[in-house]
Amino acid sequence: METTQDWIRVCAITDIDTEDVLRFDWGGRAYAIYNAKSGFYATADLCTHGGARLSDGLVMGDIIECPLHQGRFHIPTGAAKSPPACRKWWARGCRLS
Repeated sequence: METTQDWIRVCAITDIDTEDVLRFDWGGRAYAIYNAKSGFYATADLCTHGGARLSDGLVMGDIIECPLHQGRFHIPTGAAKSPPACRKWWARGCRLS
């Protein structure tokens, strides 16, 4: 892992297939890195409903489905899209190099 001006090198673009997610641990926290339909994004790895690891979920276009209760989130905005997910989470775009 390499840090440059507040950016952290996580993986190669080719490490994450299209419509897939990868877990990344850094600084004592787990993150989910997505290759979604609209681009690459990073979020916290925990579902806001049941605490399941979103990196174990299913990516469909720009949606991640939680593996525990099948709640869905819009990856680019973090918006909860279907119950039982009800709270938005933060999502950040990723710099590709």
